[in-house]
Amino acid sequence: MLERGATGIYNCGTGRQTSINQLAHIVREISGKALEIVHDKPREGDIRHSYANIDRALKLGYTPTTNLKEDLRRYFF
Repeated sequence: MLERGATGIYNCGTGRQTSINQLAHIVREISGKALEIVHDKPREGDIRHSYANIDRALKLGYTPTTNLKEDLRRYFF
């Protein structure tokens, strides 16, 4: 984004939602451990749905090339 002269705030991500449940399953898979995923009732103030809106970055030519599972695997080890 800096090379394109962008100023301001830009979200860079996959442009797709990932639930906490999906994230937990990915972490369990890449860890190779039999981690128990515990579901609890929502707490006051929890955000139900959220993802990075990358529309501004797309307009400047940003293309999502990342894969969440592979990126987490890279940082996990």
